Amino acid sequence: MLPYSTYNIPENQLTDDPGEEKWLWMITGKAIAKEHQDLLQKIASALHADFSQEVHCLHLPEGDTISQIRFQPKRHGLVLSFGVSPSSFGYQVDLEKAGMVSLENCTIIRTSDLEKLSSSNTNKKALWQSMQVFMEKHNSSA
Repeated sequence: MLPYSTYNIPENQLTDDPGEEKWLWMITGKAIAKEHQDLLQKIASALHADFSQEVHCLHLPEGDTISQIRFQPKRHGLVLSFGVSPSSFGYQVDLEKAGMVSLENCTIIRTSDLEKLSSSNTNKKALWQSMQVFMEKHNSSA
């Protein structure tokens, strides 16, 4: 039998722990402009999330990364990535373009950056469809 390395990944090691109630993470590559704040609140509302209590916004500038060990959204939570590759926050999944992937600990939906999203009905529709799939899955497992 070959020896295999075992790695223990600590849970909830994020230094600025957003709290257990924050199940919806919104990750942007650029600082959130005032005109996009309303869009983010509408998205949170569509997902039945209280923006002030259940949403954690994370600005991750292009080229910056954080490790998966430090990035621990609430189990079975949702990560909305606005133009940011999941590899930037520690997930090596095939999601280099807009789309959705369900993982053991969370679901990741990648969409375009906020500027493109706010001006494109096609991008909004694709995001809405992914959000509906998440809500159906989440509601059926609750």
